[in-house]
Amino acid sequence: MKKLILFYILSTSICFSNDYTIKIPQDVIEAMDLSPELAARLSGGDIIGNGGGLVEQEFRFAYRRLPKIIEICEESQFCPFSGLERTRLIKIKEVASKFLNLKDRLIFLSESKYPGFFRDSNDSEIRIAKTAFIPGAPIFVNLDLLYIDNKPSIEFSTMIALLVHELGHQIGVKSHSELDEMGAKLRDYLTQDTRVNSYDVNGLMAQVRIFNLQKVDFNAEVFFSYNGTIIPLTSRIRSELTCKRKKSLAIGFEIANPHWERFRSDRGVFILGYNAWLRVRCLELNTSAIWTEDRDLLLNFHFYDNEYLSLDLKIK
Repeated sequence: MKKLILFYILSTSICFSNDYTIKIPQDVIEAMDLSPELAARLSGGDIIGNGGGLVEQEFRFAYRRLPKIIEICEESQFCPFSGLERTRLIKIKEVASKFLNLKDRLIFLSESKYPGFFRDSNDSEIRIAKTAFIPGAPIFVNLDLLYIDNKPSIEFSTMIALLVHELGHQIGVKSHSELDEMGAKLRDYLTQDTRVNSYDVNGLMAQVRIFNLQKVDFNAEVFFSYNGTIIPLTSRIRSELTCKRKKSLAIGFEIANPHWERFRSDRGVFILGYNAWLRVRCLELNTSAIWTEDRDLLLNFHFYDNEYLSLDLKIK
């Protein structure tokens, strides 16, 4: 069975970008379960935000990947959705895809600054996210629950589950429990084969997270993150891939057995190696035959103090 890997690297540091002014549409404010005082406050002025921390960046990444994750699940024999849930999941994918490039599709607010925003009139529990029953409405995320002691407190797979829940409301589903169940199912599907690698780099913890899914013509999503900097590597790896046979094309790759090498230094520059098995999926152009070829992926990240400098990438 073919697998794809969603390969994501996180660090525990937080990097904040410049905030900007956000205007919440009036129809969204009116459609949400807000107290008159809070609705008037949000209607009467602009919000200065929108969160530039590491978790906020990952939430945006999760939103962008959600349509593809749902698409892959749909095509998998292990996808846990059928009947009404599957129909709803397809609608969620369509809404997410339609508003993928909307600037403020995610708005990060603090419950402590807007007391009551993340509570419902019939539920005293403070929620981590909230939206309106309007397709394309912003999804509001509670900043107060994203970090504990300045460290991320929420996993990527949980973000996917939360987005399914909130986008489910946007397609008209009112039941929290039904959407919680759908979110949990997609989260479990996403994490059915997950590995996490951590390494302390000059006092800052880096983590490698690998999510194995199934689809033959998909590349692993590869990101490197250190001290608040996230660097995508998928395109660079993809550009180096070749197949041995003539008139063949590399159509995808997966990564397995990833592991750190021993941290070393060279004339003041620290080097951290990360190696893995690379399985390249190849397509013969004349016959459409598909096969796999094994490679070794060798990554060397270069640092000076707590600053990332460069990357050496080799495929053997």
